[in-house]
Amino acid sequence: MKHLFALLLAAGTVALPACSDTSDGDDPVPAAETRMDRELRYPLTPPAANGDTVLVLANGYPAEVIKATAIGPGATWSSYMGLQIVLEVPSQAEQVRIMIPDAKLSPSLTGQYFFDLYKTKRNSAGGSYVVGSAATRPLIDTYFNALSNGSISIDKYDPKTKLISGWFYLQQASVSDPGALAGLGEPLRKKCTVVLKGSFANVPVQ
Repeated sequence: MKHLFALLLAAGTVALPACSDTSDGDDPVPAAETRMDRELRYPLTPPAANGDTVLVLANGYPAEVIKATAIGPGATWSSYMGLQIVLEVPSQAEQVRIMIPDAKLSPSLTGQYFFDLYKTKRNSAGGSYVVGSAATRPLIDTYFNALSNGSISIDKYDPKTKLISGWFYLQQASVSDPGALAGLGEPLRKKCTVVLKGSFANVPVQ
């Protein structure tokens, strides 16, 4: 009986490390989180009766409608080669694309990168916003040459998991009129300023 008890105790002792081994695995990969807000700012001439000189049409996009992609460094798009951050709203054919040239990236990828006019500084970070099919004339196509100001901040990059997090602010002036998209009447359709703010967290870099 003592011999049988000793065998059972030994078997239990051997099994214990196997249970503890299950806690030593890799941590689960956190889910990607995104957010984007858009404003279309139309100048009012003459001003409205209440004194407003700008008509602002705002729209927010929750994470569940956004598809986020990160590619690079070394990814090529147009004449750029670098790190791309892309936020898409497939249901509305909208896309924000931000590029940081390889020459500007820090070794850790983290940092704040300011945008410049693409047509004057082609080695600077920049961004574009497109609504509609790229194969036809889009409703909105800011591209880089309409850029007024903005920046992207890469707050965190984990080289082990290749997950990237940060935020961006993109303001582009004198954008061709997207009045039909905004639902404005014909008299109000004119050039506007497009403002986009967004954040992204735990997006895998391809």
